[in-house]
Amino acid sequence: MLKRLFILAFLVFFISFTSVSPSYAGLTGKILGELGMDEEVQNMGDALQSETTALASGAAWRLTGALKGKTVDSVRGASGALAELALNSGDLICNAWIISFRVRIRNMVIDNVALSGDAQAQHSRLIQKMQQFADKLEIECTRVGFMGPTGPVDNSGASSAGGGGEATEPPKEEWRIQPRDGETVGDAICRHKCGSLWLAMREEERELAKVEKSKQSADEQVKEKQASLTKKQKELSDAQKELEETGRIIKEGINGNDSSAKKNAYVKAGQRNRIAEATVNRLTPEVAKAQEELSSAQSFAASVASSLRWQQGRTDKARQAYFDCVRNCVSAATAAGEKMTLKCPDDFPCPTTPQQAQEKSVPPRQIQKSTCAYPKQTQSILIGANGEVGSGAALKDKVKGQAKGMALGALNNVIGGSGFSLGGGGNKSKGPKTEKDPTRKLKYSSVRAGETELGVRSMYTQDGLLVSAKVLESPGDGTFHAMWLEDEDGNRYLPTRYLIYDLYRDWKLTVWWTEDHYVNGQHVSHDEGKEVTVGRDEATFMKRFEGQEGAGNSIWSQLGFNNASKGVQSLGAVFDVPPAVLNSGCPLRLVTHVSLPKQDPVVTQPVVVYLKIDSTKNQVVVSSGVATDGAEVPLPAGVTDGQAVSETPVASPPVQKQPPKTSGKTKSKKKPSYN
Repeated sequence: MLKRLFILAFLVFFISFTSVSPSYAGLTGKILGELGMDEEVQNMGDALQSETTALASGAAWRLTGALKGKTVDSVRGASGALAELALNSGDLICNAWIISFRVRIRNMVIDNVALSGDAQAQHSRLIQKMQQFADKLEIECTRVGFMGPTGPVDNSGASSAGGGGEATEPPKEEWRIQPRDGETVGDAICRHKCGSLWLAMREEERELAKVEKSKQSADEQVKEKQASLTKKQKELSDAQKELEETGRIIKEGINGNDSSAKKNAYVKAGQRNRIAEATVNRLTPEVAKAQEELSSAQSFAASVASSLRWQQGRTDKARQAYFDCVRNCVSAATAAGEKMTLKCPDDFPCPTTPQQAQEKSVPPRQIQKSTCAYPKQTQSILIGANGEVGSGAALKDKVKGQAKGMALGALNNVIGGSGFSLGGGGNKSKGPKTEKDPTRKLKYSSVRAGETELGVRSMYTQDGLLVSAKVLESPGDGTFHAMWLEDEDGNRYLPTRYLIYDLYRDWKLTVWWTEDHYVNGQHVSHDEGKEVTVGRDEATFMKRFEGQEGAGNSIWSQLGFNNASKGVQSLGAVFDVPPAVLNSGCPLRLVTHVSLPKQDPVVTQPVVVYLKIDSTKNQVVVSSGVATDGAEVPLPAGVTDGQAVSETPVASPPVQKQPPKTSGKTKSKKKPSYN
């Protein structure tokens, strides 16, 4: 009779406990459903989670007084394994989890021997349910592809409940979520879940240490080269003074009436002069070489400094990813009622209650950095001498054109004027065909750098990301020299195609057009259909736009113009950039170099804006930004950063297609030059 009362009390407690207590009721089944498991496994998981959670409390077993503390621990272990399944679902490898779950079953089989009566029977039924669940889950994991690389779990060593035989625990290295000393199950889950991010963070930190060492070495090299140059310059200066002084003495000369002292001084001056001259001749090229070495060392140091900033950005991102993972995992474990000794990083404090965890839980992908580190912003580019590529060259072309026009006009008069024009002078040439700007209905986002003001607007087209830019103000009517996009990782994207919108009023086109320039008189092709990316080597990238080689690679040269004065005033550039790149945590930085043709030598003025997709409005946002050279660049806040901003609507969801190919293979042909 007494035994029946105990059993009745147990059943009443069990029903009431499982109806209000389990924090995982329904969660295990939901997770299994999301992983594609069938409904039977979902229901089995929910029922098993409810029962193990209730029995793990020990309250039901204490009614009978039959369950030992060690046995309660083994049941708690089974309940914890189901908690692992819920918390670690994003990285679930069934093989590892089933191994760990069967370890818990075997522990319960061993503990079952110490029980007796109804307690042993209830315990045995729970073990049987767990074995059935493990078998069914193994089948479902194999079906949906979550079993893992090592194949099905061997269950041949499992003992039946009440058999009394001891089970051997599998080797720990086969159990990927093995708690370490002092860890809870939740700690082990979070360590496993965030382990790859921790390794990635450590790798970036090691790389950062290497770059920091390279930076220190590069700075020391600059100091050495500077000291060597300073020393040689002083020696050269002293030798030049000696040469000047002795030259003056020699120039004065001597005569027969001069004293012997003056004659001796004259002779010595000649000797000193020869030595000084030899020293000057020796040191002059050495100083020039030392200056080149210093310049090279400084360029290398600047490149390493840029790489350092780039690596610091990568390291910060890796740390951010790891800390986000730990924070969210600990928050989820806390919300699930799991005991944790692992703590969140100081910068990302964990909530202290499940309610706070639910309120503050934010998916990592929605957490954005407050700053983005970019490579060092490039300085002005040296293009060449004014008389070759600047306003001086433009003036020469104009004078030559006027003279040629006068001569051809006279020649036409001589031959009677047949209506056939030889060009030049006052004759009007058709010139390059201009395009309509697809973004013309949008407002420019203007940004000023020095005395140069640039307007930019952007949108996605079927050809890719279109950036429309216009030189609103530039001393000497500067034109586009170079343009590229770069992300915070240091990758650069060059345009795949150019479109001419507007020309300066007094433009001059003096080179032959080829297939690489105007195609069918409509657009310009440059690396068409290819995405050009460059990593960390700042110096190598910039050299392609410097000097004589840079003039050939410049936009104005690609478009067929002879110099960096006037020419194209409004330009469209198409970039083969996937929308996902613009939708990352940091915007793309658009760097445009506008020529300063009046200066000698001719250099460029770099102008910077930022491009980012506003996913809420499906628009490309152009922000003038507040960047400074080498500094961390604050993200535009929403769609504005306090400066001029234009929002560019996207007519339809961005579609990535290759730029249209030209019809047929056009051979390079000569066309009239415009002078």
